[in-house]
Amino acid sequence: MFRKLWMTGADGALGKYVTDRLIAEGWEIHAAVHNTKTEEELMQNFHHHINHRVFPYLCDLTDQDSVERFFHNSGMADGLVHIAGGFVANEDFGSTSSHDFDNIFRLNTYSTFLLLKYAMPILKMQGRGTIVTMGAKPGLHPTSSNAVYAASKAGVISLSQTAAEEGRPFNVRVNCIVPAVINTPSNMKWGSEEAAKKWTPPEDIGDLISFLTSNKSSGITGAVIPMFGKLHT
Repeated sequence: MFRKLWMTGADGALGKYVTDRLIAEGWEIHAAVHNTKTEEELMQNFHHHINHRVFPYLCDLTDQDSVERFFHNSGMADGLVHIAGGFVANEDFGSTSSHDFDNIFRLNTYSTFLLLKYAMPILKMQGRGTIVTMGAKPGLHPTSSNAVYAASKAGVISLSQTAAEEGRPFNVRVNCIVPAVINTPSNMKWGSEEAAKKWTPPEDIGDLISFLTSNKSSGITGAVIPMFGKLHT
């Protein structure tokens, strides 16, 4: 029997690397995808695993009822990998709209809260589990003109650390990976080949997630792990 993970962001650029790595490690992936197009993309990307190792579910991560249905329909699992999220272009305070604030906090912070809200009781009841979340460098080291994104990712980090403390007595581990810029095709649209040499390879993040979801990391919880590549802090 395969070990089972709930996962978000499996249909994204980073998610493809992570999903392939987790499948290679013996995991069965139950993936929350946010619309029909991404479900179709997921099935195309992992057609050789669909109905065997990857199971997609339509889910709006910013809607409580939708998230609750995802957990109800997917059933029990051994852990959660949450890498879905959103980004807002750099803007100063005066240029940032209330809509941008609400949207990015729902995509990043609120989605993390909802996933933890439903995953934690299940894993605590089982007496074991592992959760990996995804912060971002601005959440640890804010710079000018990224207040909303930085604050939303700081919220992800804080929620993860709080969940780690809640889960500690129940053998439920929670760790947060904090990358800077990930070397993905979407980021290459605005970055240069030279700049990309300093970015974090997605394969490295996949390797770390594989480690954090394995028994080899059984003593690690509450960790906030920077993956800044060759970029300065």
